[in-house]
Amino acid sequence: MVLRPLLMTRIANTAPGVALATLAWLLHAVPAGRWFACLAPMAAGVFLAVRGYRMSVVITGEHITVRGLRSSRTIRRADVVALTSLPSLRWQRPSGRDVHTPPIMFMEIGRVLPAVAAHNEACLDRLSRALRRRR
Repeated sequence: MVLRPLLMTRIANTAPGVALATLAWLLHAVPAGRWFACLAPMAAGVFLAVRGYRMSVVITGEHITVRGLRSSRTIRRADVVALTSLPSLRWQRPSGRDVHTPPIMFMEIGRVLPAVAAHNEACLDRLSRALRRRR
């Protein structure tokens, strides 16, 4: 099962990357003679835009993969302790240490459109049900 934000949310998640890539491109247009200095921020912007669009939670038989803005984390379903109200997946490493992995694509910071709030709540409910089924 793959849980994704709404299309409009995924497009909005690309904004930081698009802004960074655009700024790098504008700096490239300035005749400074150092066009290669813009490549790193432009590559970072493209990376953030693609990651922002692809943010999701993938639930398979034995694992949960949270694809975030910077990185992905794969967690064994057996290690998941709870889905907190943050929301955050609370799980334990084999060493016994508690770790939190927030699926930020479903967080609601401030006010959001009712359709987005309903979709996020439905996705978190599906995630919660999937965790309960596995126990």
